[in-house]
Amino acid sequence: MQFFLGMTGHELKTPVTTLKGTFQLLQRKEQRLLATRPHLDPKMRSFLETLSEHLAHAVRQVDIQTRFINDLLDLARIQANTLKVEVQRCDLSSLVKTTVEDLRLAVPERMLQLILPEQITVTVLADSDRLRQVLTNYVTNALRYSSPSLPVVIGLTLQKNLARVWMRDQGPGLTPEAQRDIWQRYHQVKSTRIQSSDVGKGLGLGLYICQTLIAQHHGEVGVESTPGEGSTFWFTLPMISDAGSV
Repeated sequence: MQFFLGMTGHELKTPVTTLKGTFQLLQRKEQRLLATRPHLDPKMRSFLETLSEHLAHAVRQVDIQTRFINDLLDLARIQANTLKVEVQRCDLSSLVKTTVEDLRLAVPERMLQLILPEQITVTVLADSDRLRQVLTNYVTNALRYSSPSLPVVIGLTLQKNLARVWMRDQGPGLTPEAQRDIWQRYHQVKSTRIQSSDVGKGLGLGLYICQTLIAQHHGEVGVESTPGEGSTFWFTLPMISDAGSV
């Protein structure tokens, strides 16, 4: 099964990457044309501005499909016991900040609020790319099920020797049973309506992969939720001192 998932993922990744590159090339050419032709016919300018919106939407949809493919590849690696993390010292506060800034650019119509400790370096041993994957999945999940008119809040708090990253939404919330089951592979909360089409429905693999990645960082994941009152997803990582000890 893992061979099939891995082969399928790799076969799909190349054409999807090519498609995104084509859309981005068209975006650059369209933006250059608008910038260098200030006296375009109003109808042509309107057409190009509409085209720009459609191209931006197309790129977001390609990104969704890319996440699906990457999830399948990661699932294959987990099943084959080959999913590895390459850790090094990094500032978790800076990593959270830059990831949220990138997400703001990707979904400019959504409100992402950030709460970080002021002027504090939070040093952890981590695979930066994999942590960005976890952060992106958490935030995307919150955007998927919360109203576009309400903010998603991302924060970082310190608890003794642990750093705790959390995302709070004002979505429908989860029952105790759903809170337990949501970390399982392929699990989806079928009774919950998706609020944002721009982030896609998902395959039910994201949180399962997040749990696996955080476990490899010697951390924990969890969720706190009340039906009708939203959810707060979190993960913890051990902090290290300047001397390098945990």
